Amino acid sequence: TVFTGKPGDGKSTLGGQLLLNAVEQGYSVCAYSRELTKEKFLEWLSFQAAGSDYIGLKYDAIRGKQIPCISYQVQQRLADYYRDRVYLYDNTEVFESNQSEAILQVFTTAARRYGCKLFLADNLMTALSDSDEETKAQSKFANALKRFANRYHVHVILVAHPRKVKAGEHLGQDDIGGSSATIRLADSAIVVERPNLRILKN
Repeated sequence: TVFTGKPGDGKSTLGGQLLLNAVEQGYSVCAYSRELTKEKFLEWLSFQAAGSDYIGLKYDAIRGKQIPCISYQVQQRLADYYRDRVYLYDNTEVFESNQSEAILQVFTTAARRYGCKLFLADNLMTALSDSDEETKAQSKFANALKRFANRYHVHVILVAHPRKVKAGEHLGQDDIGGSSATIRLADSAIVVERPNLRILKN
């Protein structure tokens, strides 16, 4: 499944919610985030998992204001809940292969060794621009993700940012950045538009 949408409309949040829903149903999951370290990703996921009943406020002297926080006890409960269920790609690690190959290696290990069934690849595609070489790399990565999903009977959520569109225009299939293979190879494509989801392909 490809998720797209304008910045700030909740693509990553929806991806995290689906990971948590899968864990709640007894599945193991694996996630890659280009923009967040594994620690930041886990913190972000934990706020979603905790919910408003377990999120408090504490004073941050550096920022000079109250910030959201989760108590140590709740963090420990979440850590127990995540154990053997949530696996995160460490994007600070240096791999000999290029990034897309490294992601596939980690995803393959997570599927084979840990039985992960749902995978999130949060926006590698948009880290690349639309030059010919990078478009080829995106097409190759989309193909590799499709083969991976079919081979291991798993599902992959790929977050792809759109190209810039004029204000008021709806995003379409041609507006997703990078290679057209991204949409062509996907089983489904969804635009996240607060407060709605719009299906481009199913």
